[in-house]
Amino acid sequence: MKVIFFDIDGVLNSNKFICNNPGETVDRKNVKNLADVVKATDAKLVAIFNWRKEVMKDPVCDERAQELILKLKEEGLVISDVTPPQEHISGKYEDYGRCFEVKDYVDQHDVDRLVILDDMDSDWDRVGLADYWINTENTVKGFSESDAREVINILNG
Repeated sequence: MKVIFFDIDGVLNSNKFICNNPGETVDRKNVKNLADVVKATDAKLVAIFNWRKEVMKDPVCDERAQELILKLKEEGLVISDVTPPQEHISGKYEDYGRCFEVKDYVDQHDVDRLVILDDMDSDWDRVGLADYWINTENTVKGFSESDAREVINILNG
């Protein structure tokens, strides 16, 4: 299974987008780049952002989650899963953090290939995942077309 672990801030938006689009969380252009990757790789989307549990609720009531789901749906995308919550990770590793959430997910699922889309280094090297991290540029663009090409190459070998 191919998996794209993704954050929102700095990935599906940028500081510039947030400043120029008050009240919006997700840039359609960045979602289009993500859709191009999923179509080319048949990868699953796994959310790693802090409010990820909100997108899996039924019904989804959180406005940010509603916006995300709608913009993903417009591109034919769905979130397949989310990384485990802090309660699941606490006590399992020497520490807690996003890197351990992703490591735990990879360890618990049949993941053959993966990428991590995030604008911040969450100690990926600490758990052996630094080579899978795509550092998106958070100020102006977020997840770009060039990032998308790189991800396609990684996931398709």
